[in-house]
Amino acid sequence: MDNAVTCIANCIKWLPRVVMVWVALAAMYLQINALPSQIPPSLTYGMMQVKTIEDLLQFLDQQAKQVIPGQDKNFGWEFLEEKLDSGVTDDEDEDDDDDDGDDDHDGDDSGSDGRHKPVPSVLSDHGPSKTKLTPVQFSDVAPLPGCIPRETVVQVLPDASESQVMYWPGCVTVKRCGGCCNSDLHECQPTRSEIIQVKVVRMEYTPRASRFFHYDGVVAKNMTNHTECSCQCKIKPEDCDPATQVHNNCQCQCRKFVTCPAGKRWDPIRCQCLCSASQQERGCLRRQEWNQDSCTCTCRKDLVASCRAPYWFNYRRCRCQRRST
Repeated sequence: MDNAVTCIANCIKWLPRVVMVWVALAAMYLQINALPSQIPPSLTYGMMQVKTIEDLLQFLDQQAKQVIPGQDKNFGWEFLEEKLDSGVTDDEDEDDDDDDGDDDHDGDDSGSDGRHKPVPSVLSDHGPSKTKLTPVQFSDVAPLPGCIPRETVVQVLPDASESQVMYWPGCVTVKRCGGCCNSDLHECQPTRSEIIQVKVVRMEYTPRASRFFHYDGVVAKNMTNHTECSCQCKIKPEDCDPATQVHNNCQCQCRKFVTCPAGKRWDPIRCQCLCSASQQERGCLRRQEWNQDSCTCTCRKDLVASCRAPYWFNYRRCRCQRRST
């Protein structure tokens, strides 16, 4: 009876450790096989160069030859380039398999002539591709609205000193940069512009006169007109902190990465370790304040600084107390 009780007690003692080991192994498995939740910035950055169907096909072809670790089992779009380039059709391939017998199926993925299977693509067309993609197949796809100067309606606004002035027409058409850059990291911006003059009617508001508006003639207003455009980075080098960041691929990236201690997490924006505690956990008492260095509530600095002799500061109560005699 005592041996049974001892055995049960030992099992209960070791059970939490066994559970923790299994949980750790499961977490490692999920991390290794997990797919990225977002498109990598490198792919997003490269899409800016895709302006035509031909560019798109070239982009897809490049991605088909690049294998991302951990993703080769999850994507099934195969480019049968070697087979097509060599002139071997599916029927000829089947005939070769019949002649060779079962020798090619002994666990070797390559064919008898040394050819390897095509590398899986990072994109999927929901089925095996039997032919090469050509621009003719995309003849009905909408064209990319490129980044060029386009006619845009803008308001004709009075100057700050013209509080009682109105212009007609209230809007005119000028050229402003617009279009698609195919990348969230870029935007269509002007590289060259000019100042043009548009003629409008100037009217002045006169509430005490018989007519509310007084005609004040035709005047020329200066307007900005864009003449050349290009896709440029939304985030500029000057937007990055030179002390901690470097501008790379239209992003501010940390110059270095450090492993944070317990209770802190790495912030890729500030490039430093910050407290991982929630706002609720940071709720300090009235005489306390949150300390970013220790990630704990400490006595307020102003209370500590205001405590002078003959008093002493009690850090447990965050109070300035008289010394006992």
